[in-house]
Order: sequence, then C-alpha cells, then structure tokens
Amino acid sequence: MNTTTANATQPIYRWNGKYFGFMSNGYLLDANGAYRGWIDGNGTVWQANGKFLGDLVGGEYVLLQQNAKRASQPKRLSPTPVALPPRPEDKPARGPRAGYVDGLDACE
Repeated sequence: MNTTTANATQPIYRWNGKYFGFMSNGYLLDANGAYRGWIDGNGTVWQANGKFLGDLVGGEYVLLQQNAKRASQPKRLSPTPVALPPRPEDKPARGPRAGYVDGLDACE
C-alpha cells in the first residue's frame, strides 16, 4: 500500500541524475531548502515567479517540451520553512529525449 503524509517529501533530480532538491506539500525546494516553485495537481511545475518550468516526469524529474508555451501563473506565497530531508545519492543520467530539455535549467 502506498501512503503519504502531509510532511512527506519526494526527491527531485536533474535529467543528468544530479540531486536538485525535493517536493514537499506541492512546493519545489532546492537542496538547501530554498523555495523554487510549485507543482500543481496535474504535475505541471511552475517557477517561484510563476513561469512554466515543465512537467513532472516519473515523479522525480522536470522535463520541458521545447515547443511548449504556457501562460505564466500568479506567484504563490512562499511556503513555511521545512526541515531538510536526508540528501539522497545522485542517480544515473537519463538518456536524451528528442524535443525535451531539463526544465530545472531555468532554476540555475
């Protein structure tokens, strides 16, 4: 049985396998706990300034289809600070996907 709690966190990785940060309560935070954006109920990922970052893929990656255009969303309030989860190991790099780029490039 798959269960989650209100304080559950999910690691988020770059497409190259490097650990980026984590998702907590729908917020995207980097490895240092800085607020970087949010993830809506459809798996769409938005930067803190409301710009489209991409789509959540496999629950761990953010991919941006190169020709995807979406209107910006209103900014959201920054989340309450959360405790940093244990830092997971990096993963092997994923192979390129034609027409897609790592959506987290915009967070650099």
